[in-house]
Amino acid sequence: MTLGSRFSVYSASVAGTSHLRRGAERQDQVFHRSEPGFTVAVVSDGAGSARNSALGALVTTRTAASTATWHLLQLAGPPGAAALEEALTCAVTAARRSLEKMACQTGEPLSSYANTLLLAVQTDTLVGAAQVGDGGIVVSDCHGGFRLFTSPQRGEYANQTTFVTSGSGLESLEIRVSEARPRNLAMFSDGLQNLVIESATQQPFRPFFNNVFQWLEKQTDPRQVESELAGLLRSPRVAAKSDDDITLLLSIRR
Repeated sequence: MTLGSRFSVYSASVAGTSHLRRGAERQDQVFHRSEPGFTVAVVSDGAGSARNSALGALVTTRTAASTATWHLLQLAGPPGAAALEEALTCAVTAARRSLEKMACQTGEPLSSYANTLLLAVQTDTLVGAAQVGDGGIVVSDCHGGFRLFTSPQRGEYANQTTFVTSGSGLESLEIRVSEARPRNLAMFSDGLQNLVIESATQQPFRPFFNNVFQWLEKQTDPRQVESELAGLLRSPRVAAKSDDDITLLLSIRR
């Protein structure tokens, strides 16, 4: 859990049942950090077919977070929309370059580090996000509902997506900055996507987000929150609908 100037951020990431059966490691990664005035959060889902994807996801989350933080800390004051967009773009570019450098040093193909990227920055006046691949970022709206802030990206064929390492990875980058200042923000990997996004409308499943944020507002023990979130993600009800790694990050404005 991290505390920003006005945000509390909690996360949990668990191995999917299919990974556990194979004795495979969890390939999802999540990371968040806060500085005075802003919070940075990153979720990355390593490609199941890529042998080094867990490491790729780890490098992506840390590089994206540190780069975005560095750019924002160079500013004399709170970032404007243009500065935030630049920080997001630089963060994704830096993550890709770090993966390229690692592939060059190890002699491994870049594709072996394949992973997706969700990056969000919240300030007192803005929220910005970048996405490459599937998973999603949901924010609350002014009417108490929820909307997709960035949307899952699909590849050319079913069950395919774009990765940071893909030839078109940076070309497909989606960046969005808003002054709407949502109170609540959620980020989730592909493993949870079909449970929290309605298939017919491709909009957030409102009961899930209402329930989880109403519960979160009542909590006072950060460790207990993250333990219970992990328990939710491991629950039979979730496992019955997804056998993939699952990551969920929640940010609430206090």
